[in-house]
Amino acid sequence: MYTLTATLVTLAILSLVSAQTFAPAYEGCILAADVPSGDSTGAQSSGSTCASSCSTTYAYFLTSGSDCICTDTAPVATWYTTSASSAGGCASTSDYQVYKVSSTFVFQACLSNFHDDLGLKHDNEGSQTSFEACLAYCDISGAAFVAPLTNGEWDCWCETSYTPLAYNTCGPSDPQVGNYFAYTHDLPSASGLTRRRQRRSVQEQLRLSRLEALRRPCPGEMEACLIPGSDSFECIDPKTELESCGGCQTGYWDKTRIDALGTDCTLIPGVLSDAVTCLNASCHAYRCEPGWRLVDGDCIPL
Repeated sequence: MYTLTATLVTLAILSLVSAQTFAPAYEGCILAADVPSGDSTGAQSSGSTCASSCSTTYAYFLTSGSDCICTDTAPVATWYTTSASSAGGCASTSDYQVYKVSSTFVFQACLSNFHDDLGLKHDNEGSQTSFEACLAYCDISGAAFVAPLTNGEWDCWCETSYTPLAYNTCGPSDPQVGNYFAYTHDLPSASGLTRRRQRRSVQEQLRLSRLEALRRPCPGEMEACLIPGSDSFECIDPKTELESCGGCQTGYWDKTRIDALGTDCTLIPGVLSDAVTCLNASCHAYRCEPGWRLVDGDCIPL
């Protein structure tokens, strides 16, 4: 039984792989000084023939055609220089073209703008750590757009289809200003794609649940408020907490929160500290100090 099951699984994997087309993929240009060490295959006629001569993960092709380096070292975002045009290549013949030796992504053009099918920036809501990490994240998408940023990160968008809006050269980009490498993707078979989408959906839901648990560690509508002098927090109800009425008076444990701080009702001028309450996130006084008069729950000076 085990042998039969293992064989069926292997055949299923092989059928999924064989349903996709693998070929060299252009991934931009870098300066000669940044080319990683590797094995040289000598002069080649093009970047694709250079890549085809390598059994490694990457190929670095000197644009003049006199050198081809095979290596497993991936390009770093800060290595990038400008392409010759929106069709790729390198602006200088002394620069090296970068190729992924085998990929299911097909380079289309360099773009400065494209149609955002999904209406939101990349599924993972954050920059990726490498060129390949972006492509891997877009493995269930019909198109991928990657930009190496000058801060060392990679901007990544996954879309359902390739729809160019504005062409440009590829190369290093400032954050929020993209010069994108655009790719279409040879998707796996429908059944395999459905399984991967379901798996990605479950993983994404778990990720978002964990992030929400970290952002809101207190139950219900209670808030996690900083305890002064520490990194700890206490859970309070901002609708009724007298000393943090309306929010965390000492600051929020989630430091990304920009909500207004709460109020310590006992410290409001003119209000007797034992004659005030927090009701529906607002301080309400019912007695005032001498020289003050009570007006609709507030103490007004005479």
